Amino acid sequence: MEAKFDEKFNTIEAKIEAVRLEVQTNREQLVNLGKRQGSTENRLWALLVALFLMVAGLLAKITLFDRGY
Repeated sequence: MEAKFDEKFNTIEAKIEAVRLEVQTNREQLVNLGKRQGSTENRLWALLVALFLMVAGLLAKITLFDRGY
């Protein structure tokens, strides 16, 4: 009887450890996703700033340096 109890206890303990490892893996994946999202966000802002500067430069060229040819 005690051997059966020990076997079940060890099985449950192994399952708990497996779940603990899975949670740790998921936590690490979430951290990595957060880092990737931050870099993607930075690239998006860089693109938006570049587009804004391009449009502003084009408008300045048209309004200030247009000779009407």
